[in-house]
Amino acid sequence: MTTPLPALYSLDARIYKQISVDGSCWVWQGCKNPAGYGRMSFKRKTRLVHRVIYELLASPIPDGLGLDHLCRNRACCNPAHLEPVTNAENTRRGIGHPFKFKTHCKNGHPFDEANTYVWRGLRSCRACNLILTHRKRGLPDDYKPAVPERGEALEQLREQAREAARVQAMREEA
Repeated sequence: MTTPLPALYSLDARIYKQISVDGSCWVWQGCKNPAGYGRMSFKRKTRLVHRVIYELLASPIPDGLGLDHLCRNRACCNPAHLEPVTNAENTRRGIGHPFKFKTHCKNGHPFDEANTYVWRGLRSCRACNLILTHRKRGLPDDYKPAVPERGEALEQLREQAREAARVQAMREEA
């Protein structure tokens, strides 16, 4: 249910018309960043809406602190739902990154010890990386190089050595 904001809060008209009240949350209806936080141009800079409104209606945000959404709604900009905390405290209170709980990559390969590696702080799938490498090289996705068995490879090396020795002996005789 959408209701108007309480009249005691006098906000800039362009901010006011972008907010809808859903229960006790003030939900930003305007532009949002990929993480779901409202954003707007304010004083010639792109700023996060919840920070702008907190500073307008509550108080300045102390240096070194960020705002924690106590309601866990990233689009909420109600100053009563925001608390200045350290980044460490905000992370500790949070529910964690959603990708942390994924058990399979987007192509269905398992995130297990054998198939997963960490690159630049993110988990990556070895199977998907191999497929990408094959595509870049113009090989089929299921390409597997012909690798002889260990015993077979050793026997091939011995045969090559015998052949080289025969060729050398023939040269010396001639």
